[in-house]
Amino acid sequence: MRSPSCCRVCVPLRFGAAGLVVAVFLIPGPVRPCLAEDVLDTIRDDVRDAPPPDPSSSNGQRHPYDGGDGSCTDGDAASTLAGTAALLVLVPPIFGPIALLDDDYSQPGSFPHALYGDSSRCIKFDDGPDFRLWSARVDAEYANNFDRIDSLGGHFLLETSYRFGLEASGSQLDQRLSGGGRDRLALGDANLVFRFAQADWAEFRTGLGANWLADRQATNAGFNFTYAADFFPRQPWVISSAIDAGMLGYSGLFRFRLTGGVLFHGVEAYTGFENLDIGRTHINSLVSGLRFWF
Repeated sequence: MRSPSCCRVCVPLRFGAAGLVVAVFLIPGPVRPCLAEDVLDTIRDDVRDAPPPDPSSSNGQRHPYDGGDGSCTDGDAASTLAGTAALLVLVPPIFGPIALLDDDYSQPGSFPHALYGDSSRCIKFDDGPDFRLWSARVDAEYANNFDRIDSLGGHFLLETSYRFGLEASGSQLDQRLSGGGRDRLALGDANLVFRFAQADWAEFRTGLGANWLADRQATNAGFNFTYAADFFPRQPWVISSAIDAGMLGYSGLFRFRLTGGVLFHGVEAYTGFENLDIGRTHINSLVSGLRFWF
């Protein structure tokens, strides 16, 4: 049987720029051990194997929300309640940053040729030679959970002054098996993102796309939602955080990360924490890498 997914709540914290990242994000659940010696095999099983049918849904009994005449009065009430709850969860992470950054969408944002070149990252539109209509960054990183699993990964983000952008990431998970040998699989995603809140010291973006899992046996794909923010409190510091949530095959996927870095001549050295949940598997890792800003 599959274990239910962890419940997560938003916990507002305010302690400078780093607190602003955590304030709008879901906090990862408690650390729990994986359920099998070969963790990557457990991930494959959850992604590729359909869960067993629920006996209570196949015993021929009428659904408790079914009124018998198609009206489903209780079901409508439940749907309304669920929609209201969804609004309460989604509205603060979207409209909160817009209000916080005082972003009225009256002007597009342009980018300096060098991050922190003029002590800012995203500024109001300017036709001068020191500003441009696009920005890009590329990451290369290593992660380790200190329990036989490590990974190499990369991330790409292209942003424009029109607020739309493209984002893609990929990583190869590598597990050292206790009986000898290694097991590997690849994870990735690609998203169309929109920068919905921006200021000279912070930016927030969200988007939709696809995720996938691939190995020598097969490739599986699913739906991905992403929500991310970058903060530039003062030179040379950069604070970044991101959430990915969706479905991958038959399994749910949730990823949370928070990193802090130091920038020098367009290259950021960063380190932080990542929580990855796929089905029954929960991997908490320390990440470190280099980010190149263009």
